[in-house]
Amino acid sequence: MHGRFYAFHRDVTAGELPHSVEVEPAWLQGQEKQLPALDDFHIAASTALAGTEIDTIDTTGMMLESALVAKAVLLPIGLAAPLLMAQMSAVEAWPVLRNRANTMHLTDQLPHLWDFLRAVGTNGLENLLVDPAIVVDGTAAFVRQRKALLSDILPQHQTHAALRQCATPIRIPSSSNPPTVPTPGSIVDLESAISTSQPDDKQQNSELFSDSTHIFIYTDTFKHSDGTYHPVGFIHRLYAYMIIFFQYLLYFSVALLGTLDSQYDLVPVETNNCLQTGKIKLESLTCPTFENVGVERVIPTFIAVFTLTFYILPDVMGSMILMKTPDKSAKIAAALLLIGAMIATLSGAIFVFYGMRGSAVEVFLGCVGIVFIHDLDEKLRSALNRVSNPLMIFLLMIVWVPVFVTISFAIGQDWFGLEPQAIRISTDDDLFENEPL
Repeated sequence: MHGRFYAFHRDVTAGELPHSVEVEPAWLQGQEKQLPALDDFHIAASTALAGTEIDTIDTTGMMLESALVAKAVLLPIGLAAPLLMAQMSAVEAWPVLRNRANTMHLTDQLPHLWDFLRAVGTNGLENLLVDPAIVVDGTAAFVRQRKALLSDILPQHQTHAALRQCATPIRIPSSSNPPTVPTPGSIVDLESAISTSQPDDKQQNSELFSDSTHIFIYTDTFKHSDGTYHPVGFIHRLYAYMIIFFQYLLYFSVALLGTLDSQYDLVPVETNNCLQTGKIKLESLTCPTFENVGVERVIPTFIAVFTLTFYILPDVMGSMILMKTPDKSAKIAAALLLIGAMIATLSGAIFVFYGMRGSAVEVFLGCVGIVFIHDLDEKLRSALNRVSNPLMIFLLMIVWVPVFVTISFAIGQDWFGLEPQAIRISTDDDLFENEPL
């Protein structure tokens, strides 16, 4: 059942009617409370000394009736999160935040902070716990799952800016170089102040390759399968680079396999001789010649390149987007992915072109192999989502692979007595003979 939340606009004291929206009750809890008008708070915030409390008694008769308010809190512009690493109620956090604002020469940001606390606080703000932020290299990464919540409870003219702040890591500005303070109520200034903390491209890039290890190259945080965000460590970046270069190696292996097979003059052989003696006479063999080279090679090669291009097209387009961003890590990732896409397409084309001299089944399996290699990064990313320590994947691989390779050799040789065989043409007696390699 949806509850109704009355979100008051910034200029509600000027006579504008409150804006009513519906929000999911799973995020909310119902409380009745009274809050001071925004203008009264502006006066109190500008005159109060650091560390003092601001009275939360309503002085104008305004109130939020049966307000269903959020339990999650995001800080507004410039007030990011090392001080929130320990959970505290909003009442406890308020004087700390105000001291922080004074230290950073951001006292004009206090009204923005109060606007947000006023929108999401509960019962005089004492029951509201502030979530700890994930701090990575001086940035506070805020949880994206609050997007839907913010889009419902914030006034419409603040929603866009707040969502960008919610989804984008915000770098804490230095006190020696404070950002330009926007005028309260100004939509343009509110958004420009956020854009000074982090470029818009960062949020867009965080959605690219979110299901792949490629994202570890150019982002500082990633979303785990449990919905939480974790910092990208050295082992994650190592996995990202290793899987890319491993894919390069496999692509070249497929292309090399196709070219090596082409060195043998493989032709279909037919015989009308009976195999009663286990030997085949050469005069009974016929070897058809290849005709219509365009049909037998060019057309299948074109089809293979066309199909592989469509399959890797998302990587190509994502790489082009990353290439436009100023971030050097994103450009490196884009270059590596574009190179990989070109190598994959070229390897598939080479394998098909030269492989057409052999079995059509082998050609098909070669194309499937290219596709399988292309998806290895997504498989590794999925595995990393299921472990708490990324080193577990490495340890599993160095144990799993040798064990099963050894078992497969043992089964093939000991149980079935399998040995590689080849057919050699004996020029002395013009006979085919089966001999072990």
